[in-house]
Amino acid sequence: MTRWEYLKRTAQRDTEEALEFTDEPPRYTDPEELALSKKTGRMKVSQRKFAFFIHEHSTNPKESFRLLKLANYCAFFGFAGVLLATYAEISHSSHKVSVTLICDAVLVLINLGIFTAGRIYNSRHPLDGKLAEQLRVKLEAEKSERNKAYIKSIIFFVAFLCFMGGIVYFVGSKPPNNSKQNVSSAFYINIETVRNVLNSKGYETYEIPVTYWEYNEDKLMNVCAGVKDGSKFEFYDYADSNTVDGVYNRIVYNLTADREHADRDAHLVEVPDGGKRFHAIIDGVHQLCIYREDVLIYAYSADGLDEINEILREIGFSEAK
Repeated sequence: MTRWEYLKRTAQRDTEEALEFTDEPPRYTDPEELALSKKTGRMKVSQRKFAFFIHEHSTNPKESFRLLKLANYCAFFGFAGVLLATYAEISHSSHKVSVTLICDAVLVLINLGIFTAGRIYNSRHPLDGKLAEQLRVKLEAEKSERNKAYIKSIIFFVAFLCFMGGIVYFVGSKPPNNSKQNVSSAFYINIETVRNVLNSKGYETYEIPVTYWEYNEDKLMNVCAGVKDGSKFEFYDYADSNTVDGVYNRIVYNLTADREHADRDAHLVEVPDGGKRFHAIIDGVHQLCIYREDVLIYAYSADGLDEINEILREIGFSEAK
């Protein structure tokens, strides 16, 4: 039986059942049908109809159900490819390239295994000549219908790709900046750029926590930190500039809690291209906190800010002095 033949038969049956509609629910008397009814009780109506169709027409329903389950499992790996592509686009993990390549390799091996298993199954369950000829005739007669279905499938697939592409674009893109400051809207720093620059300077970045992650954590989009010889550089990317201004004030207050208000203000400077900067030597360590739009940098070093300034320039941030 071909897929189109199945669809026609079920459509005809649905029409007949509609014409013979009765308020009485179906009553199963056959023990196997009763058992099948209980097993499929949570399925959708279309799935239950398909299960009973197999039970009625298959010469080996148990084997047919097993193959159907295998087909559903195999279909998942196609969808897994879409999920993997989405992960590769929207993830900000430093390991996403290696993770994606490994998962791609696993999916290739799985699909090769499925293809090989299918060829082996076909070789062990060949159609006899008469049955094969009947199937060929049916498929030839349904050729035009199949072509129409292929066109519809292609249209659906293209629409699905456009839909997923739109989701990836909006999820992976940077949130809009609501700041009313007169700054460049093109300002944007990629977290991968920060991590690469820190690594090039000899900073260790793997699983290094940031100090003030708990400040407005619900608005925190991305973080990155690196340490080297008593120096630390922390990158914070927030959802909006208003949040960053509040976090900046909290960090500065935390650093200068034992200082007078006037002494604290003496180390605060307005950044020309928008934002604020704090720099002070506290207990012999240079402490820096600077932000622009929705990006904040906190850093400290006992050796001065020369290297930190280089990092700021290389990642595209304003230079600290």
